[in-house]
Parts: sequence; structure tokens; C-alpha cells
Amino acid sequence: MAPYKKDFKQINIPVLAFDGYYNDSQNSGLYYIRELQKYNPQTPAYVIIGPYGHFGTQVGGEVNLYDYKVDSIALINIKKITYQWFDYILKNGTKPEMLKDKINYEVMGANEWRSAPSLDKMSNGFLTFYLTNNKSGKFYSLNAKKPEKINYLSQEINFADRQTQNNDYYPDPIIRKEIDTTSGYIL
Repeated sequence: MAPYKKDFKQINIPVLAFDGYYNDSQNSGLYYIRELQKYNPQTPAYVIIGPYGHFGTQVGGEVNLYDYKVDSIALINIKKITYQWFDYILKNGTKPEMLKDKINYEVMGANEWRSAPSLDKMSNGFLTFYLTNNKSGKFYSLNAKKPEKINYLSQEINFADRQTQNNDYYPDPIIRKEIDTTSGYIL
């Protein structure tokens, strides 16, 4: 069982969530924070998110992640922050210094932490592009205008062939010289 929509109005306990940009289960964690902020914005919910994988999220980061050298400032003492959080919530202690605002995130490559009042305020704007099945040379194009007709790209999978894969799900390494985008499944 999981909270859904207005169920979040009933969650009134303080929340501290740690997450990672490369954490496989990140979508669910950020979903809960987004829904909590939407349905019960007065609940004290904080997020610390950085360049972590699934296990790195649990230990405060790793020096190297998928061949990417993580910024030194991103490596945090997650236990210390957690205990400071408990002291803050349960004993009226000092709020952990890292929690400048509700969402606290490390900017990869800049070696700095930033804060924002919500997930949506982490950026200064959004661009919306729509996937298309229009191929220009080796690439499929994006369109800023919503298509009138919904279309799709066909993908065939041969379950008997365990050597060939049609996607590149894991970001290993994070920084690459080239990405094969010819199938249209990777942007």
C-alpha cells in the first residue's frame, strides 16, 4: 500500500529523503516528495540529492560513479546529517546546516550545493519538446509543437537472442564521446 493523491494530506510527520541522480529507484522517492508538497505543503519535507547511484545514495556518495569523478563537495556524511536531523526534529536541536531549503542538490561539475523551495524551482525554466518519428539523416528530430497525430517508433525484440540489446539503459560511463541515437530510443 502506498499513499495516493489526497492520502498525502494525512502525512504530517517530518521527512528527510536522500536521493541520487543515478539511483534506480529515484522516480518513486521524488514522486512522494512532489505529491507531499502538492497535497500537504506545510509538512516539513526535505531532500538531499546529488550524483549518487543506488548504493551511493545510502552511504553519502562514491568517489567514482560509472567512470565519472564525483565532485568532492558531493561526498557527504549521511549518518552525521541523519543524526543531526533526528536531534533537530526530536530534541529541538539545530537544523542540519546542509538543509538550506526544502530541496538541496549538488550541481555536477560545479562542485557546489544549491537549494530551492521545491523540485520545480530547481531550474529557472522548462522547455517542452515532443518526440517524433521524423528522421533527419541519422537522427530523429524533436518538435516544440505538439503533434496533431500521435505516432510511434517500432521496436522488435528477439527474446531468443540474449547477445543483442536495443537500448542503453545504464549510464555507464556517464560521460561519453558518442551515443548511438540512430534508433530514436535515446536522446
